[in-house]
Amino acid sequence: MRVGKLIPGCLVLIAIFSASVAWGQDDEAKFLKDSVGKWNAEIKMWAGPDQEPMTSKGSETNEMLGENWLVSNFEGDFGGAEFKGVGIIGFDSENKKLVNHWIDSMTPVMAKFEGPYDAKTKTVTMTGEMEGQQGKHVTVIKDAKTRVFTMYSKATDAKDFTKVMEITYTKAEGTAK
Repeated sequence: MRVGKLIPGCLVLIAIFSASVAWGQDDEAKFLKDSVGKWNAEIKMWAGPDQEPMTSKGSETNEMLGENWLVSNFEGDFGGAEFKGVGIIGFDSENKKLVNHWIDSMTPVMAKFEGPYDAKTKTVTMTGEMEGQQGKHVTVIKDAKTRVFTMYSKATDAKDFTKVMEITYTKAEGTAK
């Protein structure tokens, strides 16, 4: 009987605690919330540094999961093959960085990236590893309806990163903000 009375009280304390610590960083919260909606994607992919890019189109739909996480669903075409991906990004209050976990229909492992958001330059720079490659993702917010995501990669023994993909996102008509 006593446990039943404690559980609602515990839930209230957990909710109050979560709300008070959920966002230690207003800039990161704004970045995530401004990403909500449907985005059209113009994709460029490079097979090598001296080659012309392959181009394709896609779309991304983002929604908040509570106050802390942005869930992204991406659909597109890469080299004539259907592509789907799901990402989850949020602010890690312990490490004071954004964290991103990504899975897609062409890759057998989950990618994990982390890095800071620079509110002055409106840029997120994340690094991580995936399938023996080091990666760097840079997202630049151009304005409320435009952002550019650039992916760089390098083999573990390579000296420099190579640009492998660039996606220009534009907010779809009828999307909030």
